Amino acid sequence: NEYHKCKKVIEKIGYSCLVKKTHLKKIDKSFSSQYVTESINLMLDMEDKNPAESISKAKELIETCCKTILDEKSIEYSKEAKVHQLAKLTIDSLIPNDSSEQSESTKQALKMILGALSTITHGTAQLRNEIGTGHGKSAKFSKVNPKFARLASGAAETFVSFIKATYDESLKHKKSSYQD
Repeated sequence: NEYHKCKKVIEKIGYSCLVKKTHLKKIDKSFSSQYVTESINLMLDMEDKNPAESISKAKELIETCCKTILDEKSIEYSKEAKVHQLAKLTIDSLIPNDSSEQSESTKQALKMILGALSTITHGTAQLRNEIGTGHGKSAKFSKVNPKFARLASGAAETFVSFIKATYDESLKHKKSSYQD
């Protein structure tokens, strides 16, 4: 009986949405910030109700992640920096380019994926500029399809999840090397 109740709930909200929410809760805990919590909750809650706002929150989540990590690493960045510039700076600060541990083909694959992560940030910011909130729109502007909000929030979740986990891992390595 409980199984069928749970199954109905999962079917109603969608399995991928449930996975995304679970993943974002882990990210939220690692930031431990009321601002991040509210941003994530708004991003998810607005996917269907106000997709334009959800898209804007997705861009903000990426930007918050990058600025937080850069600040914690004492890496300077321009206050006028675009989100994709912040993302590149953050990625470069976390992922060494000269890792000799991997084969050339592995290095190339990682470079492609990291490039795609950077492209996600640029695309999310561009989508926010075009159909998100934050810029005035013409009176002819039509409602945004929720699937675009789900795409933007999923992309932000993917980026932030990887970057934050990589940063947290680097802190653990740093801590363990101090103890050695």
